[in-house]
Amino acid sequence: MVKSGTLTRFLRDSTERDMEAAAVTSKMAGTDLLADSQPQSPQLSECSLKSLEINPDLDIRDLLRNLPSKTDMERMIHKLESTLHSKMAEMGTEIQQLNLKVGDLEEEKDLMQAQITNIRLSHTIHVCHPEAY
Repeated sequence: MVKSGTLTRFLRDSTERDMEAAAVTSKMAGTDLLADSQPQSPQLSECSLKSLEINPDLDIRDLLRNLPSKTDMERMIHKLESTLHSKMAEMGTEIQQLNLKVGDLEEEKDLMQAQITNIRLSHTIHVCHPEAY
């Protein structure tokens, strides 16, 4: 039997890191993946982590039972991928719209430069050759 007193520190740290990473990922994806995955697999709460520290005779199998299953992980990954694909499609549409706006602005800039050139030419002709008017 493996004593879990030394393992719980690593388990707690990795669980907290995983939960923080999932929270950041879910914020980026615009969904709450942790809330969706909780019904499928039991999560280690603060209380259960404290009880792990108190009970050093806890078997490693008990610790492994608290981890998410392969199916739960596949569901989370699938949901993350689908969210990522939809966000990428939205970004592609926004980039196309921005490209069209930039094209319109460049055309307006060219027209303005042509008008400025005509105004300067008219001014030069008027100043240099006032008799032409």
